[in-house]
Amino acid sequence: MGTPPVLTGSTPFNPPIQQHQSFASPDSPNTHPGNHLMPLSIVSTICCCSAFYFGIAAIYYSNRIEICMRIGDMHGAHDAARQARLWCWITLGVGLPLNLVLLAMFALD
Repeated sequence: MGTPPVLTGSTPFNPPIQQHQSFASPDSPNTHPGNHLMPLSIVSTICCCSAFYFGIAAIYYSNRIEICMRIGDMHGAHDAARQARLWCWITLGVGLPLNLVLLAMFALD
């Protein structure tokens, strides 16, 4: 159906302007997902070098966001952003414990 129009700017000299209220969620296909995940992907790959293969997947999907945005595929950009975020968390979740274990092993030698 849609949202009801909202009348704004009504004065005797200019007619009312109809504007539709938009309640788009951040994951809505009509919003720009942004590409703030590329720096996070690179930093998590470098800092968690023991799990760099997961970080490479995060970098790949972060790059896909920009590619999808250039061709106008908002749904693909949102999917790529979701995947990039997932792989960043996997990189951090696997890499940090592995780095701590490796640090402890080298510290005990």
